[in-house]
Amino acid sequence: YVPQFRYQPLAFDSGMMRRNLARIPVDRIADDGLARLYARKRDELGYLLDMVESVGKPEFTWASRKLYGPDRSASETTFLEDAQHFASVDPEYEAATLTPRQAQKILQECVDYYAGQAPFTCAVRIREHLSANAAAGEQSVVIRDHTLYNQNDVRAMAEHEISVHVLTAQNGFSQPLKVFGAGLPGYLQDQEGYAIFSEYMLRVLSPNRLRMVGGRALAVDRMLRGMPFPRAFESLVEEYRFSLPDAFSICERAYRL
Repeated sequence: YVPQFRYQPLAFDSGMMRRNLARIPVDRIADDGLARLYARKRDELGYLLDMVESVGKPEFTWASRKLYGPDRSASETTFLEDAQHFASVDPEYEAATLTPRQAQKILQECVDYYAGQAPFTCAVRIREHLSANAAAGEQSVVIRDHTLYNQNDVRAMAEHEISVHVLTAQNGFSQPLKVFGAGLPGYLQDQEGYAIFSEYMLRVLSPNRLRMVGGRALAVDRMLRGMPFPRAFESLVEEYRFSLPDAFSICERAYRL
């Protein structure tokens, strides 16, 4: 079965946003280093517009690779070997008994902890349609409804989404240069690496989480090599012992345009 994805139309005028980006007077910045930084950030936002304008079209993959890679370099071979190792880790079973409302309460306690030390705003919401267990914005975290979580899942979400993504964004916006809040060019790769490392340091990077990270990398590699969705799905199930729902969710993230 090859799923057919449907996408919401853009909720903003991308042409107007491009014109606004072009009007940013980067050439007036006296400091050469800052001028280059802002110019690169403007270019990165332009690549993001390329992506959202090509959602649902083959051009999306090209735009995504231009922004995020991979570049098929020699280091990618080692990266894929690591991904295979992570995906091959023996799965662990931990009973998932926490409802989305209970997980929301625990995440809110994490928010309250930071808010008790400095100005900090983060809304924790539950959303029905979400491909991951959780996702973060600059002032919010959403978790998936109709899902049961275990204690380690929620601790990892709190560390990854709130203690890294939301906290660093709000710290960035408190700086004189607001670009730190939006993220410097290439910030997302650093953010995700830091968030995973933070999970590891807090001892909540479980074997199942490692398997998921490895499986996602393998699914992207298979998609880029032109492997059909059903074959990539079968590969995760048969070669790496992913459950049917997990394998489908991983491939969904990799194959949607």
